[in-house]
Amino acid sequence: MATTSNKNATNAQPAAPAAKSSTSNVSSSSPAIRKEIRKMTKAEQERFCAAVTTMMQNKGGKAKTSEFFRLAGYHGWPSRYCAHGVEIFPAWHRAYLSEFEAALQAADVANGHDGRLGLPYWDWLDTSVAEYFPAIIREKFGTLNPDLFPDSNELKRSGYQIRSDSYIRDRVLRNGLQQEVWDSISQAQHYHAASTENTVSSSVEDPHNSVHVYCGYPMANVDYAAFHPIFFLHHCNIDRIYQAHLKNNAGAQKEMESHQWQLLVAR
Repeated sequence: MATTSNKNATNAQPAAPAAKSSTSNVSSSSPAIRKEIRKMTKAEQERFCAAVTTMMQNKGGKAKTSEFFRLAGYHGWPSRYCAHGVEIFPAWHRAYLSEFEAALQAADVANGHDGRLGLPYWDWLDTSVAEYFPAIIREKFGTLNPDLFPDSNELKRSGYQIRSDSYIRDRVLRNGLQQEVWDSISQAQHYHAASTENTVSSSVEDPHNSVHVYCGYPMANVDYAAFHPIFFLHHCNIDRIYQAHLKNNAGAQKEMESHQWQLLVAR
């Protein structure tokens, strides 16, 4: 995946190839493009949100059978597979985003499009756009879809409580996330850049954690964060930052393999 080495890293990004479908003519050699959600056209934004809405539809009216529930549940409740505070943090979430994107593209095909739909990202360092938090996400996903699951858990009781644009923006700017991003990209060792486990200044996980908290509920709760669509746009942006580190550090893969092997031997 191409990226940029500047601090804001705001260019559109290639996505995974469109999901294969018997109704899709999309070629794997023609990847979709990951774009900044706030800089997409209104039609593009609507198309993305329509695909997410289709992903939230249960199959045959049976609870907990939607693609969105399946994927959101991998991260926290009910499956809890996510990796945090370890070197594989960005790699685990990269694979997770790829799975979500494939389901998004399949939903796009089901909606009558060609499936060439990339997962957008939300570049919270870019304050040049009039809106800060994506307005289309507030508009289309202002409340929790009650059909996602029947459980009367914390998420169902609390619903979505995303904070205001000014609250999130002020904390991102005030707390030095721009410098944290640049530090993580510039790290000389992969295991320093990848997570909070071994970082010597800032890793990609540091600004990641902060934005989760600044956004409010459920983003600030590991168990339920992925049940809000902004989760995937936020992580798509984290993946861009991680890719910038990989581009700047040609030895990253060997560094990770070596460090992981040392950890295995030490057990």
